[in-house]
Amino acid sequence: MGQDSFFDRILYIGFIVGLCIVLLGLAIFYLPFIKDIIETIKYFLDYYNGFWRIFYTFPKYIQYIIIGSIIIGIVALITVIRASRKRSET
Repeated sequence: MGQDSFFDRILYIGFIVGLCIVLLGLAIFYLPFIKDIIETIKYFLDYYNGFWRIFYTFPKYIQYIIIGSIIIGIVALITVIRASRKRSET
């Protein structure tokens, strides 16, 4: 029983990570301004002022995709934790 829940957790976490990678990959693939990404990375490395400063330099739809993937990850993590607790009680 313990091994099954452990492998289920690995599966869920892999699914969450894969989903986030796919969303970010799609955002980068459809982004016509790859030069802007390089400039943003240079700006971030030159003036390290936290995540929010680099976050606001992204286009709006990439901001929405990043926020959406973070929310999906948090919801899925809560679901996995609740499911593993229910399984351990029975």
